[in-house]
Amino acid sequence: MPDIKSLLPPGWPRPSGYSQAMAVSGGMEVYVAGQFGCDPSTRKCVKSDFIAQWDQALSNVAAVVRAAGGTGESIVSVRIYVLSMESYQNAPRQDVGASWIKHIGKWFPPITLVEVGALEDPDAVIEIEAVARVDR
Repeated sequence: MPDIKSLLPPGWPRPSGYSQAMAVSGGMEVYVAGQFGCDPSTRKCVKSDFIAQWDQALSNVAAVVRAAGGTGESIVSVRIYVLSMESYQNAPRQDVGASWIKHIGKWFPPITLVEVGALEDPDAVIEIEAVARVDR
């Protein structure tokens, strides 16, 4: 089983909702391609609502990690691309957090959040990619 632990430089306050870094040893690396808030069976994005797409994108990331034999706690890094930083910042925190816990768990790896000018799918408002470490 991979050994994964959160790192925090001495004297730094613990961040809320993510880690500064993860130290990982053992296991197999899994690179999850960017997942839109789209239903994988239809390839159509769910409503243009930010929370609905956030929930679906997290569900897709979790499904790929499970297919590789992992869990939410196997995820060691996440990159989130949004069309509007304002839509992310204005999304109800309780809904954002509840969706994260439902799909990933109470596990908070390093997260990078970036506003972009466009995404490949014209109906997408968010794309999430991840790196995970799972047993071989």
